[in-house]
Amino acid sequence: MRATMKTLKLSGVLTLVAALLVTPQAVTAAEPQPQPVLQAETTATVESRVDDALKPVDDVTFDECTANHQETETFWFKNRFNICRTQLLELRYQKLVNGAVVHVGSSFFRETVIGVAQDKRSEIKFGYSLKYIRGEREELFDNPFSVVLECGNDDQERTSTCDYFQVPVDRSVGAWRAAGGEPIWWTATMATTTVPSNTDDDKKWQNELRGFFWFDFYRSLSSPIPPPGTSRTPKGRFRCDSASYATRGSRCVFTGVVPTMVFELNSPTYGESSQLIKDAQEDITKTAPGKDPTLKVPGKFKESTLSYLYSGYDVERKKDGSRRKVRRACVDAWGAKYTIKDGVKMQCDEYPFASTYQNAALAKQKPFTFGVRRITASHNIAGGNLIGDWYGREHMLDGDPFYVVVR
Repeated sequence: MRATMKTLKLSGVLTLVAALLVTPQAVTAAEPQPQPVLQAETTATVESRVDDALKPVDDVTFDECTANHQETETFWFKNRFNICRTQLLELRYQKLVNGAVVHVGSSFFRETVIGVAQDKRSEIKFGYSLKYIRGEREELFDNPFSVVLECGNDDQERTSTCDYFQVPVDRSVGAWRAAGGEPIWWTATMATTTVPSNTDDDKKWQNELRGFFWFDFYRSLSSPIPPPGTSRTPKGRFRCDSASYATRGSRCVFTGVVPTMVFELNSPTYGESSQLIKDAQEDITKTAPGKDPTLKVPGKFKESTLSYLYSGYDVERKKDGSRRKVRRACVDAWGAKYTIKDGVKMQCDEYPFASTYQNAALAKQKPFTFGVRRITASHNIAGGNLIGDWYGREHMLDGDPFYVVVR
């Protein structure tokens, strides 16, 4: 069951006839930060991430957000294309009585914000919903409350723009109540024209025009005595690109979540690949070469990530080197004729995948290694197809981190 959301009152920071109170996290906006590499900005259970991986472009809804967002999280990510946050928002009313500021009542609303990255475009639809829950004592429904999307460049070494309608939606508290939580939408279109060339990765990715952005919502509750009470929601962050090799999914992804590739252990088409991954992640000695039980493989959920190696950038042909090393390991374990077993065609499967920067050719640093096994050729081919389809479906760019889960 989802935990009950609580409102936290600010201590005496606003001396207005009407004051806006939200959680401390909502008042203090985060400073710009670099692109996350391994860590997500929020926590999630393995079950939620596994389920998210099934339908990565399935739009998040306001009801889903209310059901899934936990108050310990800044955001809930349905997947890397969908972000949301919900909280109980208290509008706290004050009046001047004999020269003193007196709290006379409050209105409580369910505030929910979502972001939905649009398929095959550098565009995100942001939604805002404010649904009346209850009131306490006197409520000043004539007081104006306004909200507007804010969006901007999160990396000053890049020239990036976020284009959207910047006029606030301004209504009385009573009008917001009457609207019944009907969402308001903003569409933001992103573009990046200049990127840095300081590192080898920067130079390699020049033509992708990766841009990094932030967004939040700015709110204002006015009163007869200025200034108004104001606050912002926590900042969410995302990346948009123009990479020619990544054409599926949205061109914008939220960077606060690490995507998860899912293999089914009982799959009739690639189950043998699933078993290899499971064994390699849990006990490397169950795979070949598998001689040192202290070694591990990366990619296990919440332990370490794999990172995607796009073949167009593999100028040193590390994928080919990985496959040669893997085949040698299979020959050592099962002999030169390992490709046939009881009349069935076999192939040498490996984990981590050749299409990662942690493949067998690059597994040179402890505590990481690789594992191989000869499996039915059809299972190896089907597993490879799953991997390639997943990279495309998740709009993975070179270097993007991810987990692999077997269930």
